[in-house]
This record gives sequence, structure tokens and C-alpha cells, in this order.
Amino acid sequence: MEAVTPSSEAGRVTIVGGGVVGCFLAYCLVTAGVPVTLIERERVGAGASGASAGNVQAITGIGGPIEVALGAESVRRWRHYLPAIKEESGIDPYDHEVRYLYAALNEQEVTDLQALMASLQAEGLRTEWIDARAARELEPRLHPGILGGMYHQDVVQMDAQRCVNAMETIVRARGGTLIHGEVTGLRREGARVHAVELRDGSTVPCDRALVLALGGWTGVAVSRWLGVSLPIRPHALQKLHVRPRGAPLGCAVRWSGLNVVTRRDGMVHVGSKHEDTGLSAQPSESGRQWLMERFEAILPGVEVDIIEAAAGLAAFIPDPERIPILGRIAGLDDVYAAVPTTNGFLLSGLMAPALAAYLTSGKADPLMHHMRPERPIPA
Repeated sequence: MEAVTPSSEAGRVTIVGGGVVGCFLAYCLVTAGVPVTLIERERVGAGASGASAGNVQAITGIGGPIEVALGAESVRRWRHYLPAIKEESGIDPYDHEVRYLYAALNEQEVTDLQALMASLQAEGLRTEWIDARAARELEPRLHPGILGGMYHQDVVQMDAQRCVNAMETIVRARGGTLIHGEVTGLRREGARVHAVELRDGSTVPCDRALVLALGGWTGVAVSRWLGVSLPIRPHALQKLHVRPRGAPLGCAVRWSGLNVVTRRDGMVHVGSKHEDTGLSAQPSESGRQWLMERFEAILPGVEVDIIEAAAGLAAFIPDPERIPILGRIAGLDDVYAAVPTTNGFLLSGLMAPALAAYLTSGKADPLMHHMRPERPIPA
């Protein structure tokens, strides 16, 4: 991608939150020549992003039409941006193509998955129904009672932390400013926020726009700092990394809320257990047990060694279709929220380029309408 020198005359965009959404947005802006300041309390990817499976997969459950449309477009945009991110950063995110089996063990799961398959096919994604015999040819150690499943091939998996680090590298190289500090408040005059306050007493000016991309912290933050209520709650995601004792898995598997996928380095991601634990996200014995019970149920023939457990704080939005919040916060000038709901790694591929385009051109991607903060969302 051709280098563009940021112009201070354009005004600086300040982003709070160094997860995949914040880093991807910073990347999109600096490559468009917009100066950026990215503020992160810890390291980039320290929360749910770094703990993510790193899947670019159009749908992770039984999705409605809007969720499928957003996911499919996110896949397309990731495929567009990822080669440039790898080339410019010099960092290999260990990306690889993955074939997925969405397994069905009962007739209701068959019905639900076949409806999902039709939605994905309508978006031009490669998916087909396979019977029990074909499923066991993919992975012979699957549950013996499997009825079949949706075989989905338009999926890329990568090391989420390495990918976020690659974006950070490009942002720095192109003149972006990264500040490690805890935001404690915002300085505001009427509808305009003009500075971000940090724990050490310093302030960071907000020139062009302020974007709040704090994941699970966003709901608390906008309430404390702005007196605004957004339906965003913190949600802990737990995962395990395991290594099979025998042959590698023949395919990735989704079943009953479980995601099992082999990374390029041979480690197997087993996730994710969702827990309402407030602003705390720590691995727990109950989480490990929940994950392993489901793993052993769907893959009873696979023995593994548990290498590590991890947890990250994600955002949960009580939208029936798991639609993110993306756009200007009502009543404020140039203050935006960019918050996915537990599937941020995938949807950052759409959210970040769409918001960057809006901030630079004023033109809203048609899909942003579905994500607007002021839309009706159940409490």
C-alpha cells in the first residue's frame, strides 16, 4: 500500500482502546493520511482480542439475516486488508485457511444449520451439507451419533495477538502516537469533548474526533465520563489451548456453543465459555470444566493435554442478532462508539474500515445503519 504522510491540518483522531477494533481503525486512518493517537491502558490486544480464537468466520452461531450480512462483508474486507497488513508490518500472523464442520447431533440442530447454510450461500460463501459418513471421513473421532453437519470453507484463522501487533507496528511506522495510560475522564464543554484525562494527570487533546473502543469497559466508561447510557455490558470469555496426543484434528468443529480450531502452530483453541463476571475476566475451574465437557462430548475419541487457560473481557450487547454498536453517540459532537458483541475479531474487518471512511469522507457505509447506537436494543 502506498505510504501517505499524515497531515496535522486534517485534525487528529483520538482512539481509546487498543483491542482489534481500535488498532484496525488506527491502521485504516493512518494509511489514509489521518493523524491518530491510540490510548491503551495495558498492551494492545490485552483483553478479549488477544484471547480470541482469531477466526475470520462469517457466523459463529445461528444468525439472523443482518448478522450474516455483516459477517460475510467482514470476511471479504479481512481478505482485502490482511495481505497489506502482513507485507507492511513484516509480521506473520500465522493465518491459514480452515475448513469447519458445524456438527448436528439431533434433528433440531439439522434444521437450524440447514437454514444457516442457506443464508451463507446467499452471501456467496462456500458451504454445503454433508452426511454422517462424510463428517466422520473428515474427523473419525467425532461423536458416533452425529447426523451430519454444515461444511464451511470460507474461514481464515490466525494468531489474534500477532495480528494486532502487526497493526500497531504499521501505526507507529506511519507516525501514529500510541500512549500507554489509563483514561480517567473526559473534558467536555457542552456537546464537545476536547480532551482525554489520564491517571497521571496529563491530557490528550481531541481534535477531529474521539472514538471509544473499549470493548467490555465501554458501557461503564460512557456512563461515568459522559452520563450516557448504552446497552453494553462486560462479559468474560474463557478459552483453553490444548494439544492432541494423537493425530491432528481433521477439521475445525463448532457445536453447542463450542469452537474447536487448530492454529497453524499446532495448538488447538477450545472456546469460549461466556460468563457474566462484571469487569473481571480470569480463567476458572468451572470454565475449564464447561469447555472440556463439551469437547469430550463432540470429540470423544480425542485425548488432549491442556497447555494453558486464558480469559478476556469482551462486550455483550443484548441484541438478538448480536449486532455491534458503531457510530456517533447522540447528543455529542464527533464522539463515536465502536463496540462489537463478543465477536469483535471478525467484525473489526467491517467496523474499522467503515468508521474510518466515514471520518475521512463523511460517507456512511450502508451497513452502518444497522449498527447505529441509537437503534432500539432490548435492555
